[in-house]
Amino acid sequence: MKFEKDFEYENQTFIDLELINEDFHSNKFIKCIFNNCNFTGSSFYNTKFNECEFNNCNLSNINLPGTRLEYIVFNECKIIGVNFTLCDTMFVFETDFFNCILLYSDFSGLNMKGRSFIECVVKECNFIGSYLNKSIFKKTDLTKSNFVDADLKFADFRDSYNYFIPLNQVKIKKTKFSMPEAVNLLSSFDIEIE
Repeated sequence: MKFEKDFEYENQTFIDLELINEDFHSNKFIKCIFNNCNFTGSSFYNTKFNECEFNNCNLSNINLPGTRLEYIVFNECKIIGVNFTLCDTMFVFETDFFNCILLYSDFSGLNMKGRSFIECVVKECNFIGSYLNKSIFKKTDLTKSNFVDADLKFADFRDSYNYFIPLNQVKIKKTKFSMPEAVNLLSSFDIEIE
């Protein structure tokens, strides 16, 4: 299947699409569902996704210049090397991730208030300067992810692990953590714990 340029798709379900290294231009996907699709290396130029769901999709190395992601849910997706900062965030950047593998991706500077990362692997991702107020990172592996200058007020990191959050370089207030991982919060200070 090939998507037509400047075409709008609404209330459609797409299954088992193999669209690798394809270019999409100015398409609109409204209330669409993508199941078991592979978009590896594809570019979505000025594309709008609104109230869409991606289930068990491979979105590795996709490009998103000028693309809008409004009220999007990713379930069990593989997302590697995606620069979400290229998205059009003028209106909304509302994405939630459940049981996803997110590696080497960039969310720096994005307003991600109230977003969810539930039971995900989020390794070596950048959240530098991101607004993550009230966001939820539940049972998520955050190995080598960078939160410098992020606003983590009222965020929930309970049951997440492998995080390094330099408390002297983030904004926190009533941010929730759980033991024993919360001890890692002290690693940014020059102290010894015995």
